[in-house]
Amino acid sequence: MKKPVVIGVVGTAVAATAVFVWSRMGGGGAVPAAAALDAETTVGAIGVDPVSAWRAARSVLEALPTLAVDKTELALLSPAAVQARLGFDPETTEGWASVGLDAALGVTFALDARAFGAAGGVPIALVRITDRAKFLAGLEKATGEKPTLTELGAGLSRLNLGNDVFFWGERRGLTALGLVTTAADAERQQAQFKAFLTAEGSPLSRDDAWQAAFREARAPLSSWFFLGAKGGEALEKSLDLPAEVDVVAEHYVKLFPAFASWNWVVGEPGGMLVTSPDALRALEQIMRPRKAPPRFTPFLPASAGVAFRWSVNLVDLTSGIAALLPPNVPPQVRMGMEMGKALLPMQVGVSWGELTDALSGHFAVGVDPTRVKGLRETDDYAGAVVALAGVQVPERADALLLKLSNAGKDKLGLEIAAVDIAGAKGYHVGPADGGVTVVRKDDVLVAGVHEAVDSAVRGTAGLRDAAAARLDEDVAFAFYWNPSALGPFLARAELPQGPGIERLLRGNGAGGGQVLESRLVSNGLRFSGAGGAEVGGATTALATMALFGVQAFIGGATRLVEAPVPAPVGGGVSADLDRMADGAVAWFDEQKIDQSGNILARRFPGAGATLSAPEDWHARVCVDGVSRDYPADPEAFSHPVFQALKFQKAEPFRYQYQFVSAGEGSAARFTARAIGDLDCDGVYSTFEKTGRVGSDGEVVVDAMVTEKDPAE
Repeated sequence: MKKPVVIGVVGTAVAATAVFVWSRMGGGGAVPAAAALDAETTVGAIGVDPVSAWRAARSVLEALPTLAVDKTELALLSPAAVQARLGFDPETTEGWASVGLDAALGVTFALDARAFGAAGGVPIALVRITDRAKFLAGLEKATGEKPTLTELGAGLSRLNLGNDVFFWGERRGLTALGLVTTAADAERQQAQFKAFLTAEGSPLSRDDAWQAAFREARAPLSSWFFLGAKGGEALEKSLDLPAEVDVVAEHYVKLFPAFASWNWVVGEPGGMLVTSPDALRALEQIMRPRKAPPRFTPFLPASAGVAFRWSVNLVDLTSGIAALLPPNVPPQVRMGMEMGKALLPMQVGVSWGELTDALSGHFAVGVDPTRVKGLRETDDYAGAVVALAGVQVPERADALLLKLSNAGKDKLGLEIAAVDIAGAKGYHVGPADGGVTVVRKDDVLVAGVHEAVDSAVRGTAGLRDAAAARLDEDVAFAFYWNPSALGPFLARAELPQGPGIERLLRGNGAGGGQVLESRLVSNGLRFSGAGGAEVGGATTALATMALFGVQAFIGGATRLVEAPVPAPVGGGVSADLDRMADGAVAWFDEQKIDQSGNILARRFPGAGATLSAPEDWHARVCVDGVSRDYPADPEAFSHPVFQALKFQKAEPFRYQYQFVSAGEGSAARFTARAIGDLDCDGVYSTFEKTGRVGSDGEVVVDAMVTEKDPAE
């Protein structure tokens, strides 16, 4: 099977790298392509350094080979195989230069408000082509298809590459490429693409929101992502949406002008949610407690693998949320929030005022992987967790614990006893050899199993590395992880990919903890990371997964230079088998009678038979050894059994579906099955879900789908 190549691969890596930067969050001059985009119509854009993308893809598959879609993927992405296939080394700028591309500029995909229609938006690719002849020759080498470029006039050309057609033109020193989605839509898309090429709007790089979003970003970037409110507003107006949607869109466009995230080639990743002054005040009411944070790290396990820290302004929380709601939200919603606070005493026995007097709004949780017993039972994790809460007024916190303990004993009948751990007083809930202990130590409430709380309070704990120090700062949210501490846990879990996961979590750092944090600053919510990783492990993992399954994220743009890509392994099959099982249960539960009015024994459809559809499945999905979609066909599942199951496929698919049933009454049983051959090698993958009649006469369906050779 062919795989995405050249720009197609870069396109998918763009999507995943952008998703990574969003998840890790870590001047406009850092993104040269911004000068070619219009501030008023750019809805969003993502960009990537192709050299970093290829290195990331290779490194993650070396660490986690099980991510490969099929057994040929690893060989296809080895450096030697890639160079043989593409004709150049994609992990060097010289390699890209040999096929006429300037890798230093990177590859950008932009969504422009003018390029939207009934079918949605089609991203436009922007690259700097230094040698057109080399570029076209590189496409032919990589795809096996000879590209043809036809001039259409007025600076517009059409690129034909196999079955794909693209519009081609120049935009402020860059080459723009736009995929033609359908022949029927070509005329409209040509007009939109021409408008994109010729528009003389203000460059995005000069826009105030863009500059605020990328103020802290510095070149060179390995990836970046941007969403612009102005472009979103232009899109919203062009789509003729209902009036109530217009009101919501306009409200949030004013509150949040832009969002950006980025990953430096060297340095920690970062990001910025740019806010208006009103939105910043609302976020402060939600995320910034009135009291400074306590020090949590002395209470967290020294061997913590992960730790979470977050802040909530309990006093002003509902006011902040209300300020962010659009004006057309029913007043009952705002009233409901206040009523919830008023009803709190009836629900938990304490008032909202008592809660805010006792707790500062700073919270943290640490997980010690050395205390995790296993992976299956909830109790396996209990001793590994320590929960912390900041105290607003110590005496009020003590009163809150006393009131809750009395309510637990009197109303719930819980076993609760007072405890004193090195002067830290509190309560133990549950039996002596189990349960949970909660005590106050100065301005921190510590909760967990007794042994863990004892260790935290007596000072035998303590998370002391440099990254963890951020957990004690004035952050809105922080997530800490330590690959060195997680490594032994992954080994005990006996996961075959454990060492690879540890390596990816570590990234290229020298060891120690790493952290992702967000904090409120003067112009919005800033995100950043730490730990010394050049391209974090999460970056590489998501980038590689994108090479084999995230094409849909950026629609047709990822098909710039790619041949058909197989569907994700087992994609949609579980849901299909669930639908078949649901249909079988419904049919069984419906009492049936014969023509004489006699009640028939309950059974599943087609009892005693095996039904398969479509019958010509393999001949249609495997053509000349290449996997293809079976087109949606209402007749494919016209057999009465599939009609009884109410099973149909409205979209193209790649599996054959089978239903096997036997027995009657309490002996009735069924198997819903799907088989596939994604690599067309004659070895089938099999997915099954079974059902049977339980002792109470009700149908019992297995919760899990069983798999055999799922990658085949």
